[in-house]
Amino acid sequence: MSSTRDGEKGFTLIEVMIVVLIIGMMMGLGVAVLFPGDEAKLRDQSAKLAGTIKFLYNEAAVKNKYFRLNFDLDAQAYSVESSTEPFLVRMVEEAPTKKSADAAKDAPEGTPSATFTEESGFLVQSSKLPDGIKFKDIFVMHLKERQEHGKVEVYFFPNGFVEPLVVNMTDEDEQSVYSLQVNPLTGKAKIRSEYYEAKPEELLPQPREETP
Repeated sequence: MSSTRDGEKGFTLIEVMIVVLIIGMMMGLGVAVLFPGDEAKLRDQSAKLAGTIKFLYNEAAVKNKYFRLNFDLDAQAYSVESSTEPFLVRMVEEAPTKKSADAAKDAPEGTPSATFTEESGFLVQSSKLPDGIKFKDIFVMHLKERQEHGKVEVYFFPNGFVEPLVVNMTDEDEQSVYSLQVNPLTGKAKIRSEYYEAKPEELLPQPREETP
């Protein structure tokens, strides 16, 4: 009697090749997860920042607090602070420069200042962009020009308003760019896989339409 049952077969060459292909694809996915490319990093960091912005928008209304999102464009990082004191954003005539920064220290404030303290938590902890990507520039309402260096602050108010904001992030070679355009009335960020230059009217408060 034969020890091999009728109909029992070994693997064919094609079946072996398919198994090897599947294993290769799985290994490739594993490498992509463990060592994501710059495009994946840009996509992930854009989604993370958009989530933080929406969270702060909601927290400001729920907790009746003022939040400040601090971008450090030189350190490629951002952090969150909050205050319970009333605060107004002062519009500046010109974008701050290194020379004007020292002079601004002695200039009188045009609006009341508030004491902000650093926040901690999963969605509000200080974050640094991973290697390979960086902030290209930031547009925010109270600054006249786009900012490429230094520190930029964005404010969230308990009345359901966040400063109009556009953040552009890119890889080191600036071949790939992702942008976030924040809706000031909803706190939701629109993510684009391209550079987005904010229009002046998008960074200014729009008058509300009066009902007759």
